[in-house]
Amino acid sequence: MTLATVLADPSGANLVINYESPVPWVLRREHFHPLSSDDPPVEAERFFRRIMGDRAWERLSEPQQDSRRRDGVALLNDLKTVRQAEAPFDLADLRVPMTYAYGDEAEYYRALASALERVSPLISTRELKLAGHAAHLKNAEQLAALIDERWAACASA
Repeated sequence: MTLATVLADPSGANLVINYESPVPWVLRREHFHPLSSDDPPVEAERFFRRIMGDRAWERLSEPQQDSRRRDGVALLNDLKTVRQAEAPFDLADLRVPMTYAYGDEAEYYRALASALERVSPLISTRELKLAGHAAHLKNAEQLAALIDERWAACASA
């Protein structure tokens, strides 16, 4: 996790930009989709289909689908981390500026952004319009502009 790495060694970064990373110890989600198995490739495909849709999955080539399935081990670890009740780290210990960006489709991320701003004065937030959960696909220009803006502000500080 990027945040855990930056908290462990802040000398390695001057800025963090995070897009819709779940931090459930800051704001608990009411509902989790249950894992149907401990089979990483199966869960990776299931997760992709749930988030992006069956049509998006079917548009992927076989090598792209296989690549997503190979991400299953990391995905299962992430999902288990998200479901844990205890905080693995404290964002109040953050020593570098962080921008938490989120799309305009999920009320949870809007509420989480507000909660994060209360955790540390180094955390700012930004809602990206027409971005949904996949800003890099739906509105890449807006995400790139945010990265450019935050990098320029960091470089001038």
